[in-house]
Amino acid sequence: MRCPHCTRDNPNDAAFCSGCGRPFARSCSSCGRENVGDSRFCNGCGAALVAASDKLKAPSQTLTPNPVTPNPLSYTPKHLADKILQSKSALEGERKQVTVLFADVKGSMELAEQLDPEEWHRILERFFEILTEGVHRFEGTVNQYTGDGIMALFGAPIAHEDHAQRACYTALHLRDTLKTYADALRVEHGLNFSVRMGINSGDVVVGKIGDDLRMDYTAQGLTVGLAQRMEALAEAGKAMLAGSTIDIVHGYFALRDLGTMKIKGVDTPVRVAELEGVGQMRTRLDRSRARGLSKFVGRDDEMNRLETALRRALDGDGQVVGVMAEAGSGKSRLCYEFLERCRSRGIVVHSSTGVPHGNAVPLQPALELYREIYGITPEDTDVQARQKIAGSVAQMAPEELGSLPLLYDFMRVPDPAQPAPDLAPDERLRALMSLLRRGTAARSRREPAVLVFEDLHWIDPDTEAVVEGIVDAAAGTRTLVLLNFRPEYRASWVGRTHYQHIALRPLDAAAAGALLSDWLGSDPSLARFVALVCACTGGNPFFMEEVVQAQIESGGLVGVRGHFRLQQPIESIDVPTSVQSLLAARIDRLEEATKRLLQTAAVIGDEVVEAVLERVAGLDSDTLRGGVRQLVQSEFLYEAALYPRSEYAFKHPLTREVAYASLLRERRRALHAAVATALEILAGAAVDQRALLLAHHWEQAGRNLEAARWQAHTAARLGSNAGEAVVHWRKVTELLAEERESPEARALLGQARARLVYAAGRSAAPEAEVAQLFAEARRELGDADSRDLTWALNSYAVVRNGAGAVEEAQRLNVEAMEMARRLDDAALIVASETCRSIIYFSTEFPDEYTRITAEIERLCATDHSLGEDVIGWRAWATVRTLGINTLFRRGAGGEVDARLGEMRLRVGESRNAVEQVMLHSISATVRSKRGDVTAAIEHARQTLEWATQSQNMMLRVVGHVTRGSALLSAGRLDEALEQVDQALVLAIDRAISKPFAAAPGLPLLAEIQLRRGDIGAARAAAERGIELARAMGYRHAEANNLIALARSLVAGGDDAGAETTLAQASELATALDARDLLARIEEARAELARHRKDDISCERALREAARRHRDNGEEWLATQAEARIGA
Repeated sequence: MRCPHCTRDNPNDAAFCSGCGRPFARSCSSCGRENVGDSRFCNGCGAALVAASDKLKAPSQTLTPNPVTPNPLSYTPKHLADKILQSKSALEGERKQVTVLFADVKGSMELAEQLDPEEWHRILERFFEILTEGVHRFEGTVNQYTGDGIMALFGAPIAHEDHAQRACYTALHLRDTLKTYADALRVEHGLNFSVRMGINSGDVVVGKIGDDLRMDYTAQGLTVGLAQRMEALAEAGKAMLAGSTIDIVHGYFALRDLGTMKIKGVDTPVRVAELEGVGQMRTRLDRSRARGLSKFVGRDDEMNRLETALRRALDGDGQVVGVMAEAGSGKSRLCYEFLERCRSRGIVVHSSTGVPHGNAVPLQPALELYREIYGITPEDTDVQARQKIAGSVAQMAPEELGSLPLLYDFMRVPDPAQPAPDLAPDERLRALMSLLRRGTAARSRREPAVLVFEDLHWIDPDTEAVVEGIVDAAAGTRTLVLLNFRPEYRASWVGRTHYQHIALRPLDAAAAGALLSDWLGSDPSLARFVALVCACTGGNPFFMEEVVQAQIESGGLVGVRGHFRLQQPIESIDVPTSVQSLLAARIDRLEEATKRLLQTAAVIGDEVVEAVLERVAGLDSDTLRGGVRQLVQSEFLYEAALYPRSEYAFKHPLTREVAYASLLRERRRALHAAVATALEILAGAAVDQRALLLAHHWEQAGRNLEAARWQAHTAARLGSNAGEAVVHWRKVTELLAEERESPEARALLGQARARLVYAAGRSAAPEAEVAQLFAEARRELGDADSRDLTWALNSYAVVRNGAGAVEEAQRLNVEAMEMARRLDDAALIVASETCRSIIYFSTEFPDEYTRITAEIERLCATDHSLGEDVIGWRAWATVRTLGINTLFRRGAGGEVDARLGEMRLRVGESRNAVEQVMLHSISATVRSKRGDVTAAIEHARQTLEWATQSQNMMLRVVGHVTRGSALLSAGRLDEALEQVDQALVLAIDRAISKPFAAAPGLPLLAEIQLRRGDIGAARAAAERGIELARAMGYRHAEANNLIALARSLVAGGDDAGAETTLAQASELATALDARDLLARIEEARAELARHRKDDISCERALREAARRHRDNGEEWLATQAEARIGA
């Protein structure tokens, strides 16, 4: 190395001149800037000037780390550079799915030592040129030079749905090109020059893209590292693929499966395969065909239109049909099925397909079509190909033999002896189009044909000119030209008079269901999965197939075609890699501003309100509407509503997921916060309806306190819907787990803990879990008097009462009542009295229960909603309604009717489940006992419907018992038994309400079993009821079950036992003044007398029963009792 200052010669690796001591300048391998010789880092870009790996390389390798100019703009073709620069701001800060390719020289250190440094520099320079040209050929980008190789990206910054295939095509192209180069080096220098490659697919985060195209990126997981590992594993001249790439390209390429390998830094073994060549498949339809084509459904109308066009063409009126649809909608499948019909009739079919990387080889689809027309195979030599072309022309259009040189040239088999005429490009194209047009007409005179071009959206401009020529040539011939393409494709020939357009729509619900049924079968486990697939795929057959296939490959679906079952429930659908790549590439083809708008809409959610979008996007109305119009025209969105406000929705839910997933976390959070703010402003008085949506957006924005506030708001509005409330109160506790510094957060957390006790208890949570929740609430709230602690005590009192621990329930309620009075909070006092009424209603202390209900009515006299904000329903309404039951028991028939009428007016329009369940249950009981069975069953149905909607298990118990009782009145015994069994499982086994099980549940079960003739089961039910009632001190229930037991004893022939049992029941009922039970005791005595054949005692008992029923206002029951006299 000669010093430029003193001209002294120095060693090549010298950092300073030995003559003058000045440092030599060093060129940065990253940006090309000159740096002083002792610099460790570049003063232009900050890159290390002496990499740690340099000390492992030969001196000749560190002379010029990048044999080509390091500025990407200088080596990237203009058309690719333009694409990147046009979209760079839209790509910056996005998560992209890509395929990474590494390539390097095997044993470069040893090779470098064999040559003069300048010669090695020249070899590497050409090597890098070959690599760069190969990558750009398939629209990849060289992201990094590694000294003796490159790292290339496919899928970013230029998005491609087939990024993995492009990487594999690049590897095969480089393998073949570099082999030729290596052969030349072996001859010239005796070098054993070989290259190895590694490929892997995954996610990266695209960072800043400079004006010089330099791109920063962050690898996700092992995306880049694993590609590099594959390169290190590859043998000389080979390319190795990791599992994620194998999954994508399997079938499209010939692979040699190498099994799994343990890779350093990767926890689980990695699937590895060697890329050998191009596979048998070229399109997604090929892949589907290999799996086994699905049932062809939902395309009858389109097929009929194709048949009509074919008939016209066969009659000499040549037709052109264009099938337009989104990717995956079934364009190719429709064409395939139609062509199969044509072939079965002996109609000649010639077809060609565009591929995403088709621009790499101009005219490839057109050449493919004409090779098929002329019968040329890949094995044919140029001579054989020319012979076939000449033979076909001589047979079909002998007048065109003079144009063979031009045709040979077009077909890439030029004849050296007859070169094509030397024409200007435009003139040559006109001559060629004229020749092809005449050829089409000539073939048509001899035989009709169908010519097919698929996926026109991928074709290059030269092929497009050929297609236009074929379209024009079809007119007036016996030729049908069938084309398909995506909506973004535009062509001038669509205005031709012999052209007709078919817009292929997504499958409707029936067709989608038939398709999934054909694949999966009808196993009950599939119902939810099928609904999810239909909802998220929007009727797109390809999306449906890929979602199903992903579940099969992951083991979620097991079985064989038509007979699958789901291993475990699935609540959401993940976007398969194949679908994600397709949608991401389509999104990236949007203009930058429109793409940003789509991503913003994806954050807003399934319903995109125009006013919200306008606020969040920060665009004026005209700009916004223009962007939305483009998204609608491109079929990303559709108009869901125009009045009273403009709303849009994503055509495919999966499109929204992909657009959303492309955003980085910080950008997402900012957008979610903006959406939440806009919703709060725009919702106005309807903000309650948006509470859950607001909670979602604030949570995704990372603003947990705001999210918890709206979750609590949602839970509080649910009232008696315990199941839903549990979900939201739990969410509050999760959100605020790390937010204790704020007083508001602590207060909200305490409220959530207290509310969870009641909600969990009423939604059938295990006893131990509810006990734990109560303990957590007491710990969170401390000992100080508070609203939340009062409600926690009352809630747990109700839960313990339901479990049969009556004394503990009473103690907890007393503590809560005293606290409510100390706080002087009227609403809390009403809530505490309401809980006390529940306990005493069950334990049957008539005087105390009457005092409690009277106190509630007094407190709520001027405000019927007092306490609703605490307990979730109007205590006044439920007390008044439950009072009907007491009136009915005591025989106040007239008062029952008046009270029922009043409560129907008060509760009729209420949406509160507790109020509705109580009203319909009491109404069903009254109607049943008065003989109006139809009305009773209807009220019972509504009782259970309201209870089920509420997800409140106590209400479910009431609903099942009410319906069971009504069905018993109608004589539908098996249905009644099913309802009561469900009630008892909840009431006893899940400890929702053992008091309610004791009565009316178990007496009702005994009555049903007795009528079914199962005396043993009836007796067992009654005895279990007596045991439960005595354990809880529930005397009315005990008497009720004693009556049921006595009747089962009579049926079983134990008259003495029945008599003793009825005496016990009568004593209890008299003490309780339970007039309804006293009437039933007389009926049971009549049954006993009849069994003893004591007609006089039987008649006396029935007359007494009739009198008591009539006094109770139960005329129908009285009439029935009298009808049994003498029967």
